Amino acid sequence: MKRWLARAGLSLATLTLCLLLIEGVLRLGAGGDADFVADAVVAEHPPALYTADGQRTRLQPNTEVTFRAAEYTVPVRTNSLGLRGPEAAPGGLLCLGDSFTFGAQVPEELTWCSRMGGANAGVGGYGTFEATLALNELRPELQPSQ
Repeated sequence: MKRWLARAGLSLATLTLCLLLIEGVLRLGAGGDADFVADAVVAEHPPALYTADGQRTRLQPNTEVTFRAAEYTVPVRTNSLGLRGPEAAPGGLLCLGDSFTFGAQVPEELTWCSRMGGANAGVGGYGTFEATLALNELRPELQPSQ
């Protein structure tokens, strides 16, 4: 029994030493900037941009804020309907979606919706339920293309 415990202890010590060695090599290989990943996920989402009506969170109309994180600083504006960007023309493309559609990390003109010439109704955290509510609310005013 003592022999087995001694071997188990030696195996555990060897494993720990190997893991510490791998950790050191990876940290040196990363240039010593191991905090980058932690910094990358920290972002400031301006509360003044959002309003809630009980069923969904929406963007506050006619608002200008700045999104900030370690990698970007992006100004964001909303129009009179609470959509990101300039006033939307009726009959055009209406882009519904979540944070990928909203595009907080890029300037307004670089969002996929803007590149398609659409009205950006994206809001971070939206799912199909919230997008359907937004579509039903915006459809009469914008009469989006089908």
